[in-house]
Amino acid sequence: LLVCLGAGLAIALVLANRHKAGKAAPVNTSADSLSALLADINSDLFNADLAARAIDENGANTVAPEMIKALKDKSAITRMNAAEVLGRMGLEAREAIPALIYSLGNDTYPLTRKSAARALGRIGPDSREVFTALNGALSSDELYIRAVAVEALGEMGPGAKDAVPALIGMLNIKEERIWQKTMKALGDIGPDSRTAVPALFKAFKEDIGTEAAQGA
Repeated sequence: LLVCLGAGLAIALVLANRHKAGKAAPVNTSADSLSALLADINSDLFNADLAARAIDENGANTVAPEMIKALKDKSAITRMNAAEVLGRMGLEAREAIPALIYSLGNDTYPLTRKSAARALGRIGPDSREVFTALNGALSSDELYIRAVAVEALGEMGPGAKDAVPALIGMLNIKEERIWQKTMKALGDIGPDSRTAVPALFKAFKEDIGTEAAQGA
């Protein structure tokens, strides 16, 4: 009887050890998605869905510091994608504001500056620091930077009301996409942009006159 009990106990121990050995270790999907994102931002084919998943699973407190570090990467593509990811976080990435302002003013890659401007508009709608940086970008020598600054100021909504005079000045640029972005930004700012109404009418009339002249 003792021999049988001993044999049974030994078999039970063997089976238990086999079960333990065969049991898969838990997968840390959060760490996996963050690692995948850090690899993906180095690619020309940036995966927005992957970025959303990494943010959702890890939280902005984990992802934002990694993207801030990536803004200093040697690769222009990496820096641009990092700015895009930060913009997707919105208000949760406020700690990135100083780094993005630096990128807007100093990055050597035009598309990184563009992405930084767009991200700032989404992250700091009530930040005076962000407003100052974007308002300053309206006087950039690069037209596309001015265009994206207009768009970003519109993203800030009423927080960009002090930019109305500068935005009115943008209506003097004879460029359709600038007009469209400026009119939308003024609309997004809301009632505080009412002083722009005469300039908007003037721009509209000039646009109609130009089209009539071209059609003559």
